[in-house]
Amino acid sequence: MNRPKRHHYLPQFYLEGFTRDGLLWVYDRKTKTTRKQTPVNTAVESDFYTYVDLKGNESAEIEKLFARLEGYTKPVIDLLTNRQEVSVEQRGLVAGFIGTLYIRTPGFRRMSDGMREQMMRRVMRLSLPDVDTAATRLPQMRTGGPNVEGWTPAQALEVAQNPDDYGIDFPLNVSLHTMLTLLPQLAPLLWDLKWTIMHAPQNKSFVTSDVPFLLFSPSGHKPGFPGVGLMTPGAVKVVPLNQRACLVMGDLSPGSPIKHVDAESEWVRNVNLTATKNCERFVIGPVSTLVASLVRATAVDRTDPPKRFQVG
Repeated sequence: MNRPKRHHYLPQFYLEGFTRDGLLWVYDRKTKTTRKQTPVNTAVESDFYTYVDLKGNESAEIEKLFARLEGYTKPVIDLLTNRQEVSVEQRGLVAGFIGTLYIRTPGFRRMSDGMREQMMRRVMRLSLPDVDTAATRLPQMRTGGPNVEGWTPAQALEVAQNPDDYGIDFPLNVSLHTMLTLLPQLAPLLWDLKWTIMHAPQNKSFVTSDVPFLLFSPSGHKPGFPGVGLMTPGAVKVVPLNQRACLVMGDLSPGSPIKHVDAESEWVRNVNLTATKNCERFVIGPVSTLVASLVRATAVDRTDPPKRFQVG
């Protein structure tokens, strides 16, 4: 059987929820262009989840795992959009799916690799004071994640002493391992949060982006280290489910029922503006005028993607 090579980092069924007449309007932050396209050709990269197994073979099992979860989840999201009740098991499926939306994107990969690189720079700076020490530590580094094959002790020392002049690459397997390690922890955590489904007015639509999981800071929070995380008290987690419905997650509230609320137009606009500002590359919506309005209001055509990590 042929191995699937086209991997959607936003699921195709999820993208279909933001279409009109089967098509999306997509703003590309990199090329500064807006285009109409199909979900099948949106948010897709070749071999994005392909890893090398213990036998040295390329495997697409992660992509297949995501595809199975997506198949189970779509009917449940349809139920939530229609304000119908879902079972505990169905809520668990959505929690797992939302967890994948948090960790499966290029933005998350950039964040996790960036944090890993900063930490490795700091370790190298502190632990490689001279060439002899570098010669001793290089074998350990080769098994610890960074791609240092071919480095000499002198080169390792040079990187340690001049970290801003060199990049540190990590094999794709390292990023994928981080993703798969986090997912089983995320799903039960998200399940235990307070859930509200916000429903857009008839004349309004939610948009999404290639960073669909949005994190709103608590009221009164001051920017700076250590920042806001999923479990920060008062932090609000928001994920547009489709153009009609949006999942809002609050603080821990195990066993609390799912509420359904009619969203005000201003609230929908605020979520859309945040989704647009937070995009890594793509803003995705059902109507060209809506996407264009959000791009103008946020100036994402004149700014870089937000920094997604900080190592203190």
